[in-house]
Amino acid sequence: MSTPAQHNQNRISIKELASRLGTSVCTVSKALHNKPKISDEMREKVLALASQLGYAPNIAASSMARKHLRIAWIYPSAWPSYHQTMLNGAINRTNTLRDFNISVHPFVFDDFINPAACLKAIADAVESNSDAIVICPGSYTTKEQKILEDELSRIELPVIFIAGNEIKREGKLCIVRQHSLKCGEIAGNLAAIILAGRKKATAGLIIGSTAQPDHRNKIKGFQTMLKRGNVDFAGFAQSLDIPERAYEETKKLVEQNPNIALLYIGTENIQGTLDYLAEKKLLGKIKIIATGTSDPVNKGLKEGYIQFELVENPFYMGAAAIDAACRKLFHNQDIAGKIYVPPSIRISCLMDAPAEYPDSLFNFSALSPNQGLSFHC
Repeated sequence: MSTPAQHNQNRISIKELASRLGTSVCTVSKALHNKPKISDEMREKVLALASQLGYAPNIAASSMARKHLRIAWIYPSAWPSYHQTMLNGAINRTNTLRDFNISVHPFVFDDFINPAACLKAIADAVESNSDAIVICPGSYTTKEQKILEDELSRIELPVIFIAGNEIKREGKLCIVRQHSLKCGEIAGNLAAIILAGRKKATAGLIIGSTAQPDHRNKIKGFQTMLKRGNVDFAGFAQSLDIPERAYEETKKLVEQNPNIALLYIGTENIQGTLDYLAEKKLLGKIKIIATGTSDPVNKGLKEGYIQFELVENPFYMGAAAIDAACRKLFHNQDIAGKIYVPPSIRISCLMDAPAEYPDSLFNFSALSPNQGLSFHC
């Protein structure tokens, strides 16, 4: 048996709302969809009557009436534990919005350090009649980055940039970023707790490159929290995300600082560091705070020689990028600016919580609507 409210929802239409208010269907539609060129007084009257009568939009009909929207997703094949998870987050988000006739179309490029590969994928996406473009770039020099930004500035479609590199056109692009400063602060806080009471113990950091602002932020956050915890900073090494280099740089850092008791590996490239520590039988002796959800990290957590894993939440970054695109496409909102996605943490005793389902992770900071993870039509 239907309730009165359900009965009202079934029979109330925009046409009837307009009739009762003595106005046009167009005016009612503008009020219900928050469109301009309608007085505040009339908007309030429409919304009040719609609420009183239990009006609900016919989502199925609206979605059929809408043009199908294609969001191009441009990303590198490198580091699938990061980039594929990000794409999964985007697809998951569009699945929740399927009534709004949106789909994600991946364009993958193979060369992580050659911007020409990314530019080719961008051209393909534009030619495929995309309505918005999300770009996860590779690792480029400052000059190469400028070439990429210049190309993006010529695209008339909405562009969401999932960036680690420095962006010169921040006032014009929507940029989704991991909250790298928060990652560094959490890692430093954990390190200070782990090393509390251990005299002369120091903590070191392995990152990709100081050319990346995200990595510079990690250094800053890590050092700040170590200082608060009265733990000495042994310095950092740059792996450039090359396993062989990570091995050599870890070796130098450890040999030059014999009191190192903990390493924060602030990059997805962890294998080279683990190889060196295993060779020197230091796994378990030097505590590790790792980054990412790669197989070596999962194995280290399971076996106990990695104490903590900071998940930079690429899944949520993918969702945030889709939300930004939808705000532009549906409401023509100005989406220029930064969206920061905070990290989560995993520890050995929570290894049963699979990394591919980020809701099972412990979030240090809940994502609020103004960070892009709330979308209403």
